Amino acid sequence: MILPELQEQLRTEYNPDGSLLRRQQMKMLDILLRVDKFCKEHDIKYWLSSGTLLGAVRHGGFIPWDDDVDIEMMREDYLRFVRLFEDDDDLVLHTHKNDLHYIMPYAKVRDRHSVIEEHSGGENFKYKGIFIDVFALEYTHKFVNHQMHMKLRRIRKFEHRYKRNRMVDAIISLRKEYAFATIKAWRFISNLLPGKQLRHTLGTWCYRKARYEEDLFPLSTVQFEGYTFPAPHDSDAYLRKIYGDYMQLPSEKEVHTLKIEFLG
Repeated sequence: MILPELQEQLRTEYNPDGSLLRRQQMKMLDILLRVDKFCKEHDIKYWLSSGTLLGAVRHGGFIPWDDDVDIEMMREDYLRFVRLFEDDDDLVLHTHKNDLHYIMPYAKVRDRHSVIEEHSGGENFKYKGIFIDVFALEYTHKFVNHQMHMKLRRIRKFEHRYKRNRMVDAIISLRKEYAFATIKAWRFISNLLPGKQLRHTLGTWCYRKARYEEDLFPLSTVQFEGYTFPAPHDSDAYLRKIYGDYMQLPSEKEVHTLKIEFLG
């Protein structure tokens, strides 16, 4: 973990208490705590991943400029998570099955009392609140995943190219249905091939870096914003394979959110 003096300096610069970013981070933390409780109740194994895990290890919580939360789980657990999670007045599970214009093959657990605008679009999404990402991992091939990602990406490009109307929506619906049917077919084929690696589920954009079972299991724990959450067995190996020297602060600070509105 970086020195407390540097951490305090970064917090003052990027996400001081009461700032819009810090309010967003605290809302994401609330969602994460709800998801953690749900997963424990249903024996669903998950862990902090990517930049969220990096923040836990390097900063003891959020990377000061970070505006998202990522968790991962094996596909079998992911399917149970999606099947069992129940929406309520505060949270909704956002997937490609309950929103025509949500093309991604992973889920978001969204807050119902906020609205965000992101660099990556989403203006046509049915749900637009602050969220955490829930990624599924499965054994597959990088080439196959790339092909499925490009198929979903072409649907998103088509959506942005034309003004939304009933005909465009109908075409998107057909192309999306075909794309996810193709993903199922390629999953079957991929499972028959040797040399599979553990990657984000077919069609996901962040499939390039493989995960390794020996780094993940058995799960350990990590401190994040004063709470204990599941983490990979070897967080150092996991993070080094994704980011290299992850303790080195980056020169460019990446953010995803353009605008946030809290609705009460």
